[in-house]
Parts: sequence; C-alpha cells; structure tokens
Amino acid sequence: SYDVHVYFFQTDQAQLRQARELQDEIRGKFPQFKIKVWDKPIGPHGIGNFEVNLMKHEDFVEFVTWIPLNRRNFSVLIHPNTGNPLRDHTAHAMWIGQKQVLNLSVL
Repeated sequence: SYDVHVYFFQTDQAQLRQARELQDEIRGKFPQFKIKVWDKPIGPHGIGNFEVNLMKHEDFVEFVTWIPLNRRNFSVLIHPNTGNPLRDHTAHAMWIGQKQVLNLSVL
C-alpha cells in the first residue's frame, strides 16, 4: 500500500478551505479511497495534512497521475508502507511541490 500526504497550514483559513475543497474533489472522483485528516502536526508531519490511502496498484497509478495536476499549490508526499517507516518517509519517498521538513526522530 501507499500513503499520499497533502500538507496545509492548519492556522491559515484560506489553506484550510482549499484543503477541504481538494478533499471533497478527491472523495467525488475517487470514492473508494479512505481519507484521514489531521488539522495539527502528528507523527513526523510538522503541519496539518490529509492522507489518502492507496491499497491497490490500480489506485496508485490512477491517483498518482491525477494529483500532480490537481494538487493546487499543496506539497504532496507519496510513500510506500513496507514496514520500515523511516526508509518509507525518506529513501522511498516521492515529493510533488515543495518538500516539507519531517520529524524523523519519531520514526
């Protein structure tokens, strides 16, 4: 499986609105995907983000080709879930947009 994290500044009302709009767009286009939302830093993620879980290869191909063109200006982290969270969030990670600083000490 893969996780796609879309980062937003949780204290910025305009970004919160845009993030919610993007979540709604994703839910409408990809109703099969589970989306988790964190409006505060959690784990290695230093700002708010929402996570889209991709469980099948077909989902990965469809979403990872869609999100670069539809992310607005949000930073996006795509990483596998191999059982090694540190490596998944670093060596195996892909970024779209500006790379965010992660707190790797919690991994």
